[in-house]
Amino acid sequence: MSKKNSTQCNLDEMQQLTVLKTAKKTLGLTFWCLFAVIVIQVCLTLSLKQIAGEIVVFFVLCIYQFIAYVKNGISDQKHSATAKKNAVTSFISFLIMLFAAAIIPIIHPAILSTKYILIMLALATLVFICTFALSETLRRAIAKKRNILDNPEEDEDD
Repeated sequence: MSKKNSTQCNLDEMQQLTVLKTAKKTLGLTFWCLFAVIVIQVCLTLSLKQIAGEIVVFFVLCIYQFIAYVKNGISDQKHSATAKKNAVTSFISFLIMLFAAAIIPIIHPAILSTKYILIMLALATLVFICTFALSETLRRAIAKKRNILDNPEEDEDD
């Protein structure tokens, strides 16, 4: 009698694909819900100490996804990354930061000042720069890894 390998998958290809799609949707839902919670808490409390746990979990999720994509040489199944798309995505993050900066004074009117506006504009610009830089780094790392995976160097015996 043969022993069944514990790492062997009992799912057929269609079931494996369904599991992968479910995992991707779950990861996306987790990412965006956690992001929304962080934005709402920042708008309501203005204290990063109170949301440090959520921020740590959010960044661990981002870093894991970043490493997994680069390691496997893939980014997204539907969209190919380009510098233009990364710039547009980064600009959207810039606009989200400006929107959050406009909402906070509505909730806490006492903080509205020229200094506040300049700080939030600087932070939104920093978010744009960091988002674009990370997106481009990811795009280039994935392209490099994809090239290595598609064209492996063969060892030649002399």
